[in-house]
Amino acid sequence: PGSMDRASCHPHQQIGNQVAQAQLSADELLRAYCTLMYANCGTYEEAAKRLGLDRRTVKAKIDHDLLEQITGANVNMTTV
Repeated sequence: PGSMDRASCHPHQQIGNQVAQAQLSADELLRAYCTLMYANCGTYEEAAKRLGLDRRTVKAKIDHDLLEQITGANVNMTTV
């Protein structure tokens, strides 16, 4: 973590740009995609179902800083 560019553009655009330029490691890409999916779905279970992963894997891969950027709020990650 930490190599995700925190520029002023929208997080979705940042990730897309980084993917297009092959700037992310496999783990960074998985963390970003799990975080985006969780932000869209709202639950680890639904995100895991859509990703074909275990919910515990999704929860472990969440990038809390990125999630805060996406949602615009400080999210408490202790639920589900």
